[in-house]
Amino acid sequence: MTVADQVRIWDREELLTGCQAVSHAVKLADVDVIAAYPIRPYTEVMDMLSKLIADGRLDAEYIIADSEHSQFEIVKHASSVGARAFAGSSGTGWMYGFEALVVTATDRLPPLFLVGNRALDDPGAFGVEHNDAMSLRDMGWLMCWASTAQEALREFAASYTSVAGRARTLTRTTTTNEPADLVAVAADLEETSLRHLRDRWQPGNVALFEAVEQAS
Repeated sequence: MTVADQVRIWDREELLTGCQAVSHAVKLADVDVIAAYPIRPYTEVMDMLSKLIADGRLDAEYIIADSEHSQFEIVKHASSVGARAFAGSSGTGWMYGFEALVVTATDRLPPLFLVGNRALDDPGAFGVEHNDAMSLRDMGWLMCWASTAQEALREFAASYTSVAGRARTLTRTTTTNEPADLVAVAADLEETSLRHLRDRWQPGNVALFEAVEQAS
């Protein structure tokens, strides 16, 4: 990319909501992995990110999870092997992923999560409070709130470089790259055995099934 190209990136004005501004910050940060599961008001963020990817303006792995818990687990493990990762949620959805959120902090992993503050009330109600985010107040997360869309874009993009970058230098208590490498090797071995079983399908050949069990 030339200097002229970089100038043209900033030589434009867009009217954005706060959620859209966060999406553009994720794009500017060149995030590797995004895990998404809809819940308002966070839903607009994942919608905008999917559009940016579809338009070719962001190159990232976009994974639609089956729940908030799975969503945060995906991002936690992506971050543990060095990927720049992002996810978000709101209200009761945030609470459903609480297990992964706590472990992410205690493992000193540096993904960024957005919590679109929403009351912890019945589905369909959208009371305004901060109890969803504040539930993690003492769990090791660094939290900040933006008052404008411009502030949301600036602070979110800067967090990936200043905060998350420095976090990678911290000593991790339990999570290292070695277990992740072992899991990847085991998955490759299992896949090879399953392919071998498929290509040589013999229901009566016990040895083929034993090879798959040993690999897994």
